Amino acid sequence: MFRRLGMGEKARGYLAMEAWTHAAAAHLRSHARAERLRGGVLFIRVVSASWAQQLSFLKAELLDRLHDEPGGDTITELRFSVGPLDDIPAFDTPRDPPRVSRPPNPPRVAEPDARAALATVADAELRDILARILRRA
Repeated sequence: MFRRLGMGEKARGYLAMEAWTHAAAAHLRSHARAERLRGGVLFIRVVSASWAQQLSFLKAELLDRLHDEPGGDTITELRFSVGPLDDIPAFDTPRDPPRVSRPPNPPRVAEPDARAALATVADAELRDILARILRRA
């Protein structure tokens, strides 16, 4: 779908930027953010030249981590530039949505017991509705 809409490269870029967020340690993410993907090159903006130099020493390790993340397998190179991080999305939302626990299954009631309980319902319309529900269950 993305390819047909001409958005394949853009989608790959967003996946790569999210991969950076999950591959980089928290202390790195506070000083560096993925800016864009061009071809196989992921451009990382850092807060200072010293951080750019530090990350360049870690480049091989960072690439290995990126290749383990979904969307990071297309990254072949990292390039660092110095600048403010405020205008770059952090992509720090959790990858998996929180799991919602299902309510427990109601206890099984034997059919004779259910029919006996149904017989005690005084309202005929309600009794018919409950009987239909019982048949479906």
